Order: sequence, then structure tokens, then C-alpha cells
Amino acid sequence: MFGNGIKPTTYRWVIPVVFFDFFPSALTMPALVAFNNTAFGEDAFVISAWRDCLQAVIAFCTCTIIGALSDKYGRVKPLFFTCLASAVPLFALAVSMNAWAYVVTTIAAALFGVGSGPASASITLISAYIADITSEAERASCYGKMMAIFGFSFAIGPVLGSVLGDLWGYQSLFFIATLFRVLQVSYIALVLPESYTPVDPSTIIQAAASEPKKGMKHALKYIFMNSYISLLACITFLTAFSDNGVREGLLTYLIRQLHFPEPEVGVVISVLGFSLLISQGLVLPWLSKRISEPMIVFIGAIFNFVHIFLFGVATEKWQIYVLVVLASIALMGPPAANSLISKLVDPAEQGIVQGCFSSLKAVTSGFAPLGLGYMFRDYDLMPYPFNFPGVAFVMASSLLLLAMFLSLRLLFLTSPLTTEELGRAEIEMKMETGSYMGSMHDRETVTTGSGSIQDQVRSDDLNFENRYPAKRHMQTKLLGGNADRSSDTFL
Repeated sequence: MFGNGIKPTTYRWVIPVVFFDFFPSALTMPALVAFNNTAFGEDAFVISAWRDCLQAVIAFCTCTIIGALSDKYGRVKPLFFTCLASAVPLFALAVSMNAWAYVVTTIAAALFGVGSGPASASITLISAYIADITSEAERASCYGKMMAIFGFSFAIGPVLGSVLGDLWGYQSLFFIATLFRVLQVSYIALVLPESYTPVDPSTIIQAAASEPKKGMKHALKYIFMNSYISLLACITFLTAFSDNGVREGLLTYLIRQLHFPEPEVGVVISVLGFSLLISQGLVLPWLSKRISEPMIVFIGAIFNFVHIFLFGVATEKWQIYVLVVLASIALMGPPAANSLISKLVDPAEQGIVQGCFSSLKAVTSGFAPLGLGYMFRDYDLMPYPFNFPGVAFVMASSLLLLAMFLSLRLLFLTSPLTTEELGRAEIEMKMETGSYMGSMHDRETVTTGSGSIQDQVRSDDLNFENRYPAKRHMQTKLLGGNADRSSDTFL
């Protein structure tokens, strides 16, 4: 149990975990919207927003802590307990068919890092798991394939959920979703091999993991001491805030304002799912080999701004189907950003830093719906010219416009060296001094690259002093002791 002694060499080990994480949510999404609307009536927007707010505050604290614990104890055990907790709200709803029971257990599950969508600690741990076993060159493609599984789940889940709900009722549907969660937990405990075993438990990050408060403080300092990662954090925050702000109200908005029947809402989600399957599974892997990841982030930001703004002014049903296709293109940005983050992080720090980014998303998943939820419900109380039904989308698009300009800045800000480049630099330095005893393959890897990595390190544009703390000893070696150069400005 837990790890089975096998060393994973491919991301395919984690595919069932990803599928079982997304599919129950997709299966029950239309049913939960209808159930909440029936139970809470006109207050469904606001109650859901307050639920997400409380869940976000708790998940903000726990995602970073769980990520740090995974750096100390491995990925599989924390993932097991997080996924086990995610099954509790569905089980409570299936047993009681009480909307308030679902609200309370959802908030309680946040203590184990269960958040909304990508803000969940399970996504943090899956991202760290993939980073552990993939090379930097293939990481963006693997993260894209993870999103493709998300697309596949939402391509078939809502339609299947609507059919099963009509045949057997909502209660049977919630029990089926709980069964998928049980399968996920069983797979993690009995089959999924461990991807990461700490080699030096005395490092700073391992000590931080043993004390949650210090671990979170270390992670936040880690992110904001580096101008490049800080920029990615701002882009992530703005994008997640706007997306989460409108996501909770989107389906109800389609039903009430554009008069979509509930079965057709499932069709809209399925169109989004199939579009994601193509964009993330085919287009993103192809694109990541031809253009840089910062460029993919920028392209995603452009499409994100455009499609959210147009949602606010759409008046016809066919326009919604076009916009969900644009949304699938916009969602190529987050996997590229995730890949960039993972490349700039030590293997021993993947969990805590990925957890810190999930904490940022967790904050937005709570407070964004709380603010924009009132706009969905009380738009007629807004001052002119903002008193129209789609004002929440327009307000969200203003944040995405800022994220788009920050993404443009990302194109012109030189990134620090990745962990693989640092490794090659160390080998090259030892080869020059005659102290390297590695394999001929490693020598060829260094000598056939484009230019000397030491020359790159010495370049003034690399802002090398902002590297993560675990690599500062390499900075001193490679820069000949000059470790205190002036830092690059953030904007």
C-alpha cells in the first residue's frame, strides 16, 4: 500500500487519478446547479459564493501546507487523504439529499486541501508528480494532456449526468459520483507508485514542511523574491480571479438570461469539453515545440480577455457555442504557465511552490464569486451604464486585460536558468577544472548545446541573483563569487 516500490517513468501512471478527479465534478455539475437553484431559489448565487469564500480561506492555508508535506513525505500519501476528503461532500449529499449538508461538508473538506477546480490540493500534488517524472522539454505537453483529460471528462460527463439524472434521479447520480471517488482513492492507495523521495531531509524546505506556518511564509517569500515568478503569480491571480468570478454564475446565467433549457446547458459544457480535448491534447503539444511558453501564456491571455468580454454582450445562443471554443484556446495558457513555474523550482520544492500557486487560486475561487455573484443577481441596481445582465463578465474582462499586458511583459523579461540548465552548467564547470567523473553521455549533452551555459550565467540580463535559495551556492560558483548584483525590476 502507498507506493508499491515501483519507480514511475511516465506521466501515464497519474492519468486515472486525473480522470477520477475531474469526472465526478463533470457528471454532477448540471444536477448540482439545478439542485441548488431548487433548494435556495434566488439566493443560490449568494449562498454558493459564501460557501466558496469560506472554502477558499481554508484552502488558502492548507494547499501550501499539503504541498510542503509532499516535499517531505512524498506525493502519494497527501494525495490519498486529499482525494478521500473530496468524496465526503458527494457522499453526504447522496445520503441526505440536503443542500445545507453539502455546503457544510464542502467547507470541512477544505481542511484537507479540497478546493474548487484547479485550486484543489489534488491538482497541486498531481502537478508536482508530473514535474517529478518528466523532463522540462515535455512538461508543458504533459500538463496540456492533463487538461485534455479535463476536457474529455466535461465532454461526456454533463450529458451522461443529465441522462442518468432523468432515468434514476439525482440521488442515484450522486452515489455514482461517490463511487468514482472511491475508485480514485483505491487506485492511489494500491497502484500509484511514489514519484518523489526526499534525498536530503535536512534542507530548508524540508524543515519548513515540518512547521506549516514557517512553510507558508517560506513559500510566499520564495515566490516574491523572484521577479519572474512574481510576474507569473500576478498573471495567475488575475486570470483565476476573473475566471472563478464568472464560472459559478455562468450556467445559471445561461438558464435565466439566455433561456437555455437545462439539457442544453449540458450540451454547452460538452462542446467546451470536446474543444479542450483538441486544444490541450493536440494543439498545445504541437505548439509547445514551435513557440516559447511565455508566448503561449500571452496567446491564452488574449483569448481569455476576448471570450469573457463577449460573454457579457452575447444575445444569441449560437454565440455561446462560438465563445466556448474560444475559451478552450484561452485555457492553453495555464498549463504553459504551470510548466514555466515547475522549471524554475528545485525538485525538493515542487510541492510547496505548486501549493502556493494553488493557494492563490483558492483565494480567488472564494472571493471572486462573492463579489461578482451579487452582480449576477442585482445587476439592475448597478448605476448606468453598468445595469445590464452581463456586467459581471465585463468587469472580469477588465482584470483579464491587465493580465494580458503582464503576459506581454513576460515576453520581454529574461527568465532565470532552469534546474536542468543549472545542472549542465555545473557539469561544464567541473569538466573545465578536470574534476568531473560523469558519463560520456553527460559530456556530449553539455558540449553539443547552443553556446556555453557559463556564458549565459555571466550575462547581465539573466537576473541570476533572484534564483531560488537552494541554488544560491551554484550562483556563487558560476559567477566567480559575485553573488550580489542589482536585481531586475518587476515592471
